Amino acid sequence: MKKIKKSKNQKKQANNQANNVKPANTAAPAAAPAPAPAPTQAPAAKAAPVQQPVVKTVKVGSVVLFHYRKKLAYNNAVIEDSRLKVPCKIIEGQHRVMIGLEKGILGMTVGQTKEFFVPAAEAHGELTTDEIVVLKKAQISKNFNYKVGQVLMFKGANGVNIAAEILKITHSSVILNTNHPLAGEDLIFEVQILDIA
Repeated sequence: MKKIKKSKNQKKQANNQANNVKPANTAAPAAAPAPAPAPTQAPAAKAAPVQQPVVKTVKVGSVVLFHYRKKLAYNNAVIEDSRLKVPCKIIEGQHRVMIGLEKGILGMTVGQTKEFFVPAAEAHGELTTDEIVVLKKAQISKNFNYKVGQVLMFKGANGVNIAAEILKITHSSVILNTNHPLAGEDLIFEVQILDIA
């Protein structure tokens, strides 16, 4: 076979066509997606301060309403119970009741129940001979007709009633004991606070 020789012009055209062939477009690599923004957290709301309930306590000057039960310390016998009557109301620190009772309820709160010991000296006082009084029969009554053991009532200098037990009767005189009937007795109080103002 004979080889067909290309003319110079044909070779030149072929070279030009080869040079004019452009490589196929290759896609540029895709850019990496931008990272998603981190979620922003709202600032935590400040918790409102919790208000503690006001606890009322018995202090000097408080108006206190309470029930009480008074008992003899030596045998626990109940001698007074306000639940059978009405509650007691006092102003703490004015000494309108025995000092041992005022001391015992100091610092108590509404609804609290407490039992405490009150010595005789802070209750109705100790027995004392200073409270033994001798009077003439005529000073008591023109028609004296009393017996030993009876209790007479007198008005004190400050207007307070004083109970006096007849200890002895002589021909012309009467010996009286003006000590409180519970003088010398240690007591136990059971108290429940109902209200404090």
